[in-house]
Amino acid sequence: NLVWSFLDFFSRVIIAFAATIIFAKFLSKSDYGILVYANSILILALTISRAGMDKIILRDIPLGIKNNQRLLQSGISIIFIFSIFVFIATILFFKITENNLFYFAVISLLILSNPFSIFEYYQRATLLTKYIFISRFISKLFFLVIIFYISYQTKNFIYIAFSYLIENLIFNILLIYFFKKNRKKSILRKFYQNIRNNFDESLKVLKRSFIYIV
Repeated sequence: NLVWSFLDFFSRVIIAFAATIIFAKFLSKSDYGILVYANSILILALTISRAGMDKIILRDIPLGIKNNQRLLQSGISIIFIFSIFVFIATILFFKITENNLFYFAVISLLILSNPFSIFEYYQRATLLTKYIFISRFISKLFFLVIIFYISYQTKNFIYIAFSYLIENLIFNILLIYFFKKNRKKSILRKFYQNIRNNFDESLKVLKRSFIYIV
């Protein structure tokens, strides 16, 4: 798990560095400044909308304090409610301070997808960082290709905003896929373990019965 965590961190740094080079090379200074400004506000909004549920999952699931399924359901519901309010507040903030509202509105849609971040923290808490790395690496590669094409060909801010949405969509779809896949494996393991336990108990009962019969 430590290796996958390192690979995830290293790939994020490299891809973020490559994206920064692309933006800095092909965008004007004013456009690049707007992009950095929008991302800074977005990071703050995403952090607030998580309402601390990421910390709770990382703490409680490894300790087995609560039922995992109930904790996930509560986390998704709480983050969804917070995300709606934070999204509205962010849009109002951009409406007051910025002229190009459409770009900021599109990129702010990422806030509404924040409830799905629960699956990332769940897999991190259950030591399944490998799937986080795979999901993030694939989505980031798509993102790099898209922004390179957009920055080189059109330099349209709206397309850049949509590229963030596409990256986030791919990442969440892959995370949910791996979550369901591992959940099925877990159910099968429990099923076979129950069968084995029942078989062992049956053997013990049979041995005791055999002794009484003899």
